[in-house]
Amino acid sequence: MKKGYWVGQVKEIKNEEKWGQYLEKFMNIVAEEAEKKSGNFVPTASS
Repeated sequence: MKKGYWVGQVKEIKNEEKWGQYLEKFMNIVAEEAEKKSGNFVPTASS
């Protein structure tokens, strides 16, 4: 199976409430994947 990367960038937040909900769900996924230590999900941050 071929491998790939999913990359995204947020440029503008129009609805703070929905953004907060998204971040909460996203952080739950990050925590679950970090616990598995599978290496299939590698969050990175850049400025």
